[in-house]
Amino acid sequence: MLAETMVALGMVTIGLLGLLALLSYSLALNKVVADQYIATYLATEGIEITKNILDNQIARGRGFGLGEGYFEADFNSSELFFLSKDKTQAQSSARSFYFDSVSKRYSYQAGSQSQTTPFRRIIRLQQLNNPEKIVVNSIVFWKTRNQGSFEINLEDHFFNWK
Repeated sequence: MLAETMVALGMVTIGLLGLLALLSYSLALNKVVADQYIATYLATEGIEITKNILDNQIARGRGFGLGEGYFEADFNSSELFFLSKDKTQAQSSARSFYFDSVSKRYSYQAGSQSQTTPFRRIIRLQQLNNPEKIVVNSIVFWKTRNQGSFEINLEDHFFNWK
């Protein structure tokens, strides 16, 4: 009777340890997915910011084109800020986003309720020998606590339709 109880207790313990390991792994993956979700929206925002700046430039009669290279922009930017022609140099000089817990926004300005995030964004512009087309890549990259590196790269093509 005692041996059967010990075997049953051992099996329950092994089952619970397996369940706890699975729960721990699930929580870690949840953080990865949440970070990817945020990065995707930050990359989408980079494309939209670039389109808005380009549209405003055309509306003011400044022509179609914003230059080539790697740039940086915030949700309230009225222009793109040049970082570099080289991706590695642009990544190293890109600023981290702050998250404002009051407004629930990511920006480069630190507020009283802001906390630093691991997310950084660069925007690549290319014309590829075609003055009527701009290729825009919005690249968000970040590192996790265990120093895993991640990157999301969204691409869009803008055409001079006027």
